[in-house]
Amino acid sequence: MSQNKVGHTKNLHTPKGSKITLYQLTSTSNGYWYYRFKNPLSPTRYIRKSSREISKEVAFRVASEHYEDLLVKSKLGLTEDKPTLLLLIDTFIDGLPQSTHVGIRNAYKNYWSVHFKDRDLFSMRDNELKKYVMWRQDPKNYRMNSGSRWKVDGTYLNRGVHAVAKATIQHECKYLRYFFRRAVEASLIQKQPDGTIIYKNYPHITVQETSERRGRFTDDQLKVLRKWRENFMKDWKKTQALEKEGKKSTHADFGFHTITRYSNITFYVLISMVLQTGIRPVESKELKFKDIRSLVEDGEEYCWIDIRREVSKIGKRRQSICTDMSASLRRFEMYKVEWERMFKRPPTDEDYIFANPRDPLRVREFSRMFRHQLERVSEREGVVVHGNFIEDELFPDSKAWKQNVLYSIRSAYISNSLRNGVPLYHLSRQVGASESQIEKTYNVNTNLMHKEFYTHHVLSLRRANKGTG
Repeated sequence: MSQNKVGHTKNLHTPKGSKITLYQLTSTSNGYWYYRFKNPLSPTRYIRKSSREISKEVAFRVASEHYEDLLVKSKLGLTEDKPTLLLLIDTFIDGLPQSTHVGIRNAYKNYWSVHFKDRDLFSMRDNELKKYVMWRQDPKNYRMNSGSRWKVDGTYLNRGVHAVAKATIQHECKYLRYFFRRAVEASLIQKQPDGTIIYKNYPHITVQETSERRGRFTDDQLKVLRKWRENFMKDWKKTQALEKEGKKSTHADFGFHTITRYSNITFYVLISMVLQTGIRPVESKELKFKDIRSLVEDGEEYCWIDIRREVSKIGKRRQSICTDMSASLRRFEMYKVEWERMFKRPPTDEDYIFANPRDPLRVREFSRMFRHQLERVSEREGVVVHGNFIEDELFPDSKAWKQNVLYSIRSAYISNSLRNGVPLYHLSRQVGASESQIEKTYNVNTNLMHKEFYTHHVLSLRRANKGTG
């Protein structure tokens, strides 16, 4: 029996002409053979692993297969023994905007880790994404967050057969393709899975009709919001003035539960900011107090918001100007008082503006808050609400208001800017979207926008004739 000098291994055996060494451990009694060899993917390191076999011959065959597998990967230029999806995410996620990271991690936790598990993605097949989509759309694989309004009976949902939106699947596949493409470029996997996905072939994937998609505020709906914002600001100023005098407000928006008050004011400040800048909701939630800036020029004070690279959805830094100038600064100063009231300390430059009321170190999710607050505004301004729907002569379609989301506020800003003649070039820099995307989304006819430029000679002549007539 051979034993090494430190006494941890015994029965060392290196077959003639082989680069593999077999051995057993003195500290175990299961009789398993272990093996080691220099890693072909990283020659300065060794692979040490149990064969989980008690037969020396079978153990050598297991070790040889492992070595040959790594040798093939080395010849192909690969750099990792077992490229798992989690490894790809950890390696390449920093190449995506910071605002996407939470969603990607949640998708991995709820779905990707369950489907892909800890698999070696080295030799994926072309139909890998199709297999994922087939698995993902199956109702029994639907994952729910705690406290969800959905209920489960066995493996299926009570509320009919669960269907997942086409846009959701497309979103997940887009990021999976990104990680696979980067892995191929870095020689972590052989090839990127391909294949066109025909979503109509999957029974539980739904495509929203145009009438069911994200809504846009009509002029009448914006008037309702404008009226509410004016009244809210007046009441908020009165409330803070009373509290400075040591008195207590009994106003419904400010006099009750601390979190309710904080949520009411957050909603007001948030939609006011988006209405004045056109910032995306996903960018708004990541803003910190240090991002609110001021500029004094020619006796005028301007407010602008620094959309940092890690906050920007498109990964490019930009500065968004608040169209109401110093009024936005005053609004943020009032909001700081409420932030301090909520969290029992003054906000720092590194604090999130719209912090989670339960934890100021976390960002707040806006969707549920927006729906609840919009319904409350509707009731306050005299629009009758039945459940989640609204019935009023201003809203002949009962879903007209419900379909509006926070992104609809951004859409209203862009639409109003176009209506007011803001050039596409300047608008695209303000909102962080390409000119072509704005043209496509908002059905912009650039020639009609500049009709006065093309006809200025005729208009000038007519005005001159009117002046002499």
